[in-house]
Amino acid sequence: MHRKPFPTVGEIRSRRKLQLVHSDIWGPTKTKCLGGARYFVTFIDDYTRYCSVYFMKHKSEVFNKVKEYEALMTNESGKKVCTLRTDNSGEYKSE
Repeated sequence: MHRKPFPTVGEIRSRRKLQLVHSDIWGPTKTKCLGGARYFVTFIDDYTRYCSVYFMKHKSEVFNKVKEYEALMTNESGKKVCTLRTDNSGEYKSE
C-alpha cells in the first residue's frame, strides 16, 4: 500500500493570520512573580508564529485573557481568530 508521508516538523498548517491559534496555560509557580502572578497563558499564531504571553494571579482569569487577546489581534489585523486550539485538558472549561 502507498501512503502519504507525515508532515514535516514546523510545517505551517494555516493559510492566513489568526486562522489557527494555539494556546496553553502553565502554573501554578512555587513563587509569585513581581505582580503576584502564579499562572500564565500563551497564544501562538500558527501562520506568523507570533507569541503572546499573559500573566494571571488566578487560573480563573483565563477567559478574560482570551477575550483581551482576541480584541487586540482583531484591532491590529482586522481579522478574527477562527480556531483556538488547546490541549483539551479542561483549563478552558468553566461551569
